[in-house]
Amino acid sequence: MNRLRLLLMAGLMAFSAAGCADKNNSNSTPDAQTTAAAQAAELTVNTEDGFDQDYVPVLKSYFQAIEKKDFEAYKAAIYPPFFEKLTEYYQKQTPAKTMQQVFEGLHTKFDEDGYDSWTFTSIAAGYYKNSHGESTDQDALDFLDAFKNSKMFDDDFVEATKNAAKDMRNIKFTLYAHYSGDAEPVPAVSGQEILGIKTDSGVYLFG
Repeated sequence: MNRLRLLLMAGLMAFSAAGCADKNNSNSTPDAQTTAAAQAAELTVNTEDGFDQDYVPVLKSYFQAIEKKDFEAYKAAIYPPFFEKLTEYYQKQTPAKTMQQVFEGLHTKFDEDGYDSWTFTSIAAGYYKNSHGESTDQDALDFLDAFKNSKMFDDDFVEATKNAAKDMRNIKFTLYAHYSGDAEPVPAVSGQEILGIKTDSGVYLFG
């Protein structure tokens, strides 16, 4: 049976009418991220050699938040200025959507006929590699340019993000899910990308 293949990067969320979600304020705290990471402890993240382990807790938090329909944990994993841009973007759509509605849509995209439930089991993560098999700082900047070209934000936002970033990475990942009744997990999202950022206030995703 074909599984739903979902681009969970926020770029798709911007280009698709399917949705993301919004609620309350956009400021997350290290405490909120720590709590979300603890809730995500059962999800395994397997990383390539050289992968920055600082990104592991936020990856776990993000996907467990989607699985458990935990909007606050999801919001804590998203780069706050980007969350604000997502909110503005969906408010301008027709019909307008809240980030809460969009978030709920992320969960249901994994549902499949014939299965009562599903659980995320593991993530295989590394860095995006170009045609030369290399990962460079330009990869993350190209990711930002894709958002800019989609009219989600402008040059000022890009510059502010670059200035705030202690590190930015274009993370490539495959997400495995176990559907009830199946013998083993299957790739629910395969070889897709999401942007990670480190700032003085925490580690976040553009997702």
